[in-house]
Amino acid sequence: MRIAVDARPLSAPRTGIGRYLAELLQRMLKGSNHQWFLYGPAPAWEKFSPSLNGPSAVPPNVVVRTPDLLGELHAQVQFPRWVALDRADVFWSPRHRVPVRLPTPAVVTIHDLVWKHAPETMRPLGYVLERAMMPRSINRANRLIAVSRATKCSIQRHFPEAAHKTTVVHAASFVSPSVIPVPQVPRPYGLFVGTVEPRKNLQRLLAAFTRIKDDVQHDLHLVGGAGWRMPKPDALVRAHGLESRVHALGSLEDEDLLAQYAGCDFVALPSLYEGFGLPIIEAMTFGKPVLTGNTSSMPEIAGDAGLFVDPASIDDIACGLKRMMTDASLRSRLAGAARRRAMDFSWDSAAAETIRVIESAATA
Repeated sequence: MRIAVDARPLSAPRTGIGRYLAELLQRMLKGSNHQWFLYGPAPAWEKFSPSLNGPSAVPPNVVVRTPDLLGELHAQVQFPRWVALDRADVFWSPRHRVPVRLPTPAVVTIHDLVWKHAPETMRPLGYVLERAMMPRSINRANRLIAVSRATKCSIQRHFPEAAHKTTVVHAASFVSPSVIPVPQVPRPYGLFVGTVEPRKNLQRLLAAFTRIKDDVQHDLHLVGGAGWRMPKPDALVRAHGLESRVHALGSLEDEDLLAQYAGCDFVALPSLYEGFGLPIIEAMTFGKPVLTGNTSSMPEIAGDAGLFVDPASIDDIACGLKRMMTDASLRSRLAGAARRRAMDFSWDSAAAETIRVIESAATA
């Protein structure tokens, strides 16, 4: 089988979709009998390929085509031409959008429907692109992959005609709980991981912590860079007068991020909406309990390892934080559940299920 892939997310390897694609491709390409055509930037392949099979030489069953431009409009024109040139049997997009005029069956991965559920939290351009292109892509695709049951339910609600062609394939953790040096800190801490943007709800998390900080021993550590329409993390901390108790660490390299996971007592992710919620499963990989929202995919992913709060309520978040910070037996119980729950998510399984969906689209 000849499989074409929109590999542009590899050019942003630290983003969620970039890492998602890299994890799956590493597994799907190894030992594959299929011929693969990756449409993406050459520098991205050079960074990705050593993790595949050592040297950066392209394996014989892989062809890399590098677009002159990486924008959506260019892809709408160029990718169908390449698909025809390569005589591809199927095209897979891991990023919500697929060229409408493809001459072959298509599979699209849908990570979330933020533009439907929380449009006010999106960048204007991102909202316009999703609103304009996702419905067309969902209609055009022969098969859809949803990364959670919550995302599949959203697809069914807004695009009922797509229900029969949607398969849930959970993602997994990007981190590994190998032996990691735990940071030496003066106080125990809860950990927030995420880009500082409206959907991540950091404003309410800090407001909630302000209400309880004098009653608890824990600090908060914030990992993630500035996003959009919000102050930088350290400015947010200063605005709440929390400089002595909340530590904005910015974006961290993987080793330092792992150390933060290893050292925390719990992870706080009270997002307004998540299509999957990667920090939840990363926390559970380290056996850490999670304080998270009671909406969208968060209860599905956290399961019995989560303490759930209303993300729109500062009072509820404050109550949950205080419980998590003061009740050691609660943390211990949730931590045990987290270790068990993390075993339910595997990149090997995700890769095998993804390739089955791709193959089914090509042969339908």
